[in-house]
Amino acid sequence: MTAETLTLKNYVLFQQVSLRNAFVTSLWLTLATVGFLMLAAVFLGYFLTWRRGPLVRLLHFGSEAAYTLPGITLGVAMILLFLRPFPGTQISIYGTP
Repeated sequence: MTAETLTLKNYVLFQQVSLRNAFVTSLWLTLATVGFLMLAAVFLGYFLTWRRGPLVRLLHFGSEAAYTLPGITLGVAMILLFLRPFPGTQISIYGTP
């Protein structure tokens, strides 16, 4: 192992356009989601800390409900749900942003 053999040219990500596009799509979706969730967490934290009422209890329940299902189980359920086309059409949203 030398400095000449330590390169990234053997990684498939840099050679195939479809994999590079998938990586870029995943990256921008992740960054957009992080930005949205940061804003949502600030507002949710404010309401859960300083406000009272039935809407706040509902928001609190919604924020806690994410811990009841493991992420893998939810992910597999979403894949199975969106894999088939919508009833009566050939439109499927599986594999799209």
